[in-house]
Amino acid sequence: MGAGASKANARAAPTPIIVDFNSLGQFYARDSDKFFYVVPQDEDLYRRSPVLVLEVGKQGFRLLRPDTEDPLCLFPWGQVHSWAHGANKFTFRYFDDGKRAILSHALALRDLDPLLAHINTIIEGILHDRRSHAIGRDAYGALLEALRGQAPGARLGALERATQGHYLLSDQGRALMELLPNEFDKIEAAVLLHGRLVDQNRFSSMLEALESNTDRDNVWHRITVMKKAASTLGASRNARASRTNMAAGPASGGGASGPTSPSAPPSNRASLGGGALSPASAQSPGAPRQSDAGR
Repeated sequence: MGAGASKANARAAPTPIIVDFNSLGQFYARDSDKFFYVVPQDEDLYRRSPVLVLEVGKQGFRLLRPDTEDPLCLFPWGQVHSWAHGANKFTFRYFDDGKRAILSHALALRDLDPLLAHINTIIEGILHDRRSHAIGRDAYGALLEALRGQAPGARLGALERATQGHYLLSDQGRALMELLPNEFDKIEAAVLLHGRLVDQNRFSSMLEALESNTDRDNVWHRITVMKKAASTLGASRNARASRTNMAAGPASGGGASGPTSPSAPPSNRASLGGGALSPASAQSPGAPRQSDAGR
């Protein structure tokens, strides 16, 4: 009876999702974004829509319904932990604020090479912008010495003031965190520095300066809350600007441009808005880390 009950309670293996790649539409572009038809490989997402469009742009990933481009999910670059790829398969990991854990989505697609090339182009553009504002070697050395000269309790405030307007490397950020006297200050510093890293794809290595996974998850949660607050503020400002423009009367000028490919779905896509970015990273989102094997 025990063996029978064990078999009855055993979780059934997931049914493989079969993909007809020839039935998927060709990827298309609009402005600086590109759109790829994908088939979700996790059952929950597949039940919502058996085919999706993956939008890749400067603010991150969006998963859209193919007929209407209504967004189902948004994954800002700063929330994307890493990605991997195999034969006609793309997997990315992200921090889920609701579950306070790192989860993943696996997507099957035909146009894998163009997707990877476009991601690389986006990331290189992001890193180029950040490198131009990176702190110089001498300035960083002076910052280290200045923090060491501060009383331990005053170092966090000094770090916040000194890093305004500068980007750091993750190794530099970790060294600064390790000068702080306690875990509370280190958590605050990690949240502060997340949006100020050149190589934000290596942010997880900075988090290794924290003692526990609970503290690391707390950092991710705080970052997500900041982005949601920025999103609400950005939406409110856009709404006020829209009302002001309507009150002032219609403006002259051309209309919005349509899709650049005849195979593109209708262009009634929702705007990404400014909410994907925290105030410290409003000029460009962070870049995730590419790995050779997904989890």
